[in-house]
Amino acid sequence: IDAGGGTVVPGMIDTHVHFTLTGLGLFAVDLTGVPTVTAALERIASGASGKAPGDLVLALGYEPYGVAEARFPTPAELDAAAGGRPVYVMESGGHWCAVNAAALALLDLDAATPGLDRDAAGTPTGVLRAAANSAAFTAFWRIFAVQVGLQRAFAAAAQEAARHGVTTLHALDDLENVQALLACQDQLAVRVVPYT
Repeated sequence: IDAGGGTVVPGMIDTHVHFTLTGLGLFAVDLTGVPTVTAALERIASGASGKAPGDLVLALGYEPYGVAEARFPTPAELDAAAGGRPVYVMESGGHWCAVNAAALALLDLDAATPGLDRDAAGTPTGVLRAAANSAAFTAFWRIFAVQVGLQRAFAAAAQEAARHGVTTLHALDDLENVQALLACQDQLAVRVVPYT
């Protein structure tokens, strides 16, 4: 290969990537570093615009104690921002989240589910922890994967890796996602080695 006087450097190999989540995350609303609840709601509203009425709005990177109000947005605030679409706001570490009424209805959690926060009147606050948070994580990432499309998510993740000089990824994922990845890995911008 004649590099034509260009500089040749070795490609980077990332040996631990949750490839599906990485790709899907590129289509989510990024709330990293928002200073206020209002700023978060503005980004959510922007991300919701143009989506179909029932589409899930998935937002990542939120820090409830990093905003001036030191809280998650309320279900009513999320409803207003997303036009009634279901909204899932994941805390940056994934240990808790906030949802609106439409998203909570999709989960259909048992009233006794651990981590389903309630106010003094017994009404869900929209904040989910523990088992309720785990159920939300599983359900909403699956819904979002169908909405975005796995091949589209894979292509986006591979392009992002290539843009940063990564030439090979070791993709750790669920079996069904690994099977989908195996079917299209030859069309991706980087070499992907899938693992379950």
